[in-house]
Amino acid sequence: MVPETVGGAERRVRLMGTAVQALREHPAAQPAAAGQPLGDGAGMEAVVDALRPWFASERSLVRWVALRGALLFADICFGSPADRTVALAAMGLTRDQSGMARVLPGALTAQQAAACEGLYASLEMKLDRYAQIESMSTYDVNDDPELARVNEAVGLDYIAWVSVAVLRTGAGGPLLDLPEPGRLDAAGWYAEPLFAKSERYHDGSDWTDRCRVIKGRKAREVSMPLS
Repeated sequence: MVPETVGGAERRVRLMGTAVQALREHPAAQPAAAGQPLGDGAGMEAVVDALRPWFASERSLVRWVALRGALLFADICFGSPADRTVALAAMGLTRDQSGMARVLPGALTAQQAAACEGLYASLEMKLDRYAQIESMSTYDVNDDPELARVNEAVGLDYIAWVSVAVLRTGAGGPLLDLPEPGRLDAAGWYAEPLFAKSERYHDGSDWTDRCRVIKGRKAREVSMPLS
C-alpha cells in the first residue's frame, strides 16, 4: 500500500482498481458466470455488499469513483464497438433491432430484466459522454442534471457492473495491479482524491468540502463540494 501524494495517482482510480480486485473471488465475477445478467433483484445486492466496506469512510467519493473510475475502466476495456459487444454478452445482454441492450427472453422476470436493462442504459449513456465528462470540472459535474442523479446507490451499481464485466471478460490487465488506496488513519489533510493536485480534508468519517493549495510556505483554503 503506497499513500497518495499531491501529483501522484488519484485515489478515485486506485479505489476503482481495489473494487475490481475485491471481487476477484466473487462467484458473480467469475468467467463461468458470463451470460448472467446483473441488476437489482438479479445478484447486484450481493456484489454491492462486497464493495460497500471499501467506501465506509468515504461515501461522498462513490459517485466520483463511478464517474471518473468505473467509466474510465469501461472506456479502456470496452471502448470499441466490438469490445462493448463482448462485455454485453458477458453481462447477459444483447442488442435489439433498435440498438437497445436487452436481457435474453426467459432469463429473468420482467421486473428483474427491466432493472438490468435500465442500469446498463444509464451506464452506457454516461460512457458515451465519457470524453466530455473526463474534461469537466468538479463544479460542472455537480451542475449537470444527468450526472447529479448518480448518487451513492447508483454509483455503487456502476462500479459493481463494470468491475464484474472486467473480471468476466478478463479485460482488466494492468488495471488489476494498481496499488491500494492509502489508509485514512485519522482526521487530517490528504492528497485531494479526485485530481491529486491539492489537498482535501478528511474529518475521520468522510471527505469534506475543504481543499487547500500549498505554495511554498503559504496555504490557500477553498471550498470544493463533492456534490
